[in-house]
Amino acid sequence: MAMLSVAERLYRKTVRNEDGCLVWTGWTLRGYGMMNVGGRKGRNCYTHRIAWEMVNGPIPDGMVVDHLCHNHGCLEVTHLRLATFSENQQNRKGAQSDSRTGVRGVTITREGHFRTHVKHKGVQYSAGTFRRIEDADAAVTALRERLHSPIPEIETAR
Repeated sequence: MAMLSVAERLYRKTVRNEDGCLVWTGWTLRGYGMMNVGGRKGRNCYTHRIAWEMVNGPIPDGMVVDHLCHNHGCLEVTHLRLATFSENQQNRKGAQSDSRTGVRGVTITREGHFRTHVKHKGVQYSAGTFRRIEDADAAVTALRERLHSPIPEIETAR
């Protein structure tokens, strides 16, 4: 039997879902597709990184492959982008699983108000404290977008 190429092995274990994602059906680690490249003495690689590199070439140092669709098993290259770690974190979906408010970057005070916070480059920022969760959500989203924008003067405003 002939050895399959990495591309053949990769796409043999994918299915297209209703969202247009090309989903890996093989081995996963924390939701990310994994595949051994190089045989017995090879290395284990994330399948979305393999798919990216097959189409676009090597991933530059300091960059990660971000899933715009938020499906960690997706290999559809049009659903992926190169991003810095910070940009990748900005694109996270939703609040942490232990969030009491269900809104990312919003905590609840003892008084029942909603306090906002965004961490960017090691610095904690606040958009204020609000009585309504909807106002806190809008404020923290706007703050996150401003902090992660490419305009340098925003970086210094705290």
